[in-house]
Amino acid sequence: MAYGKGIVSNTVKDYSNDSFVVKKAEEAKAFLQKNGFPGQVKNNS
Repeated sequence: MAYGKGIVSNTVKDYSNDSFVVKKAEEAKAFLQKNGFPGQVKNNS
């Protein structure tokens, strides 16, 4: 199945347990907890 120039496939590898992806997701979560999203008011309570 194609949408525009992209291709959608049901046979894509699952990277949810890949150690590199898990590490990057944890780093991103820690960064967002510390800094928040752009434009978000920080709650320092």
